[in-house]
Amino acid sequence: MATIYNVGVGATGLKKLVGSLGFVAEGRSYARDSFVNANSMLFPTYDKFINWVKTNLSKGTPMPISWRPHGGHWEVIIGYDNMGTDYIYDDVIVLADSHDTWDHYQDGYNTLPAALFYPQWYNGNFTYNQQYCIFDNKRV
Repeated sequence: MATIYNVGVGATGLKKLVGSLGFVAEGRSYARDSFVNANSMLFPTYDKFINWVKTNLSKGTPMPISWRPHGGHWEVIIGYDNMGTDYIYDDVIVLADSHDTWDHYQDGYNTLPAALFYPQWYNGNFTYNQQYCIFDNKRV
């Protein structure tokens, strides 16, 4: 059993936890103080973010992410829908959320406009932004 000390867990801590359970994980984030310009972000453009989501979904790779509205709460991106259009502003992402309180229907899932999620993907309690920890869904 892995123990994570201090308050909350960032991408590095989650990567250690996932690794202790026998999975190979990639955990990343970037710090606000290392921000030089938009290109220093992990996903400097919306298109790069969407491509990352689609690539991981096609492989069946879970995408735990930590973002601002929950101030350190991790959710998992489990789906993406372009709504059958080329218009990017109607695209949605589907999140599995153990603390599902957004839509007043506590079924463990949330859908959000992808274009809304992307600029809000930072953690309000920490200095890190675009935190994620992905891992293949097979143990090593």
